Amino acid sequence: MGGHWGAEVKYAGYDQIIIQGKAKKPVYIWIDDDKVEIRDAAHIWGKFPRDADTMIKQELKDEDIHIMLIGPAGENLVRFACTFNDVWRQRGGPVTARSSAPRPERIATRGSGSVKIARPKEFFEVCNRLRQAFKKRSHEDGPL
Repeated sequence: MGGHWGAEVKYAGYDQIIIQGKAKKPVYIWIDDDKVEIRDAAHIWGKFPRDADTMIKQELKDEDIHIMLIGPAGENLVRFACTFNDVWRQRGGPVTARSSAPRPERIATRGSGSVKIARPKEFFEVCNRLRQAFKKRSHEDGPL
């Protein structure tokens, strides 16, 4: 799924998020670098993704956070429900419905870190070789 949520999770210092169990009431997770909170989401339950996204950003007083969430279809475990990332990016299908079963159904994230490259010199050499290969191909075959 596209969007910036995954990168924001990495910038907060996490490679993955594993949620175990199920909350007794609607909640969402707020990740702000190394601070993680579980917050009440009863007021967001039943809202469409665009509205829920706006409400969470207003509640956290930050328009620049990135949010992964579901809407009413996911809350009701509709098999073709979508998970939304930054409102306009979606991932749908049976996996989404199963993954939406445990609450929380929303994760808001802000990260201020960076991604560390293990061997930056080698990384940039590979990037330059690829750039040159793409450039050469573009000139030989026309635009990609």
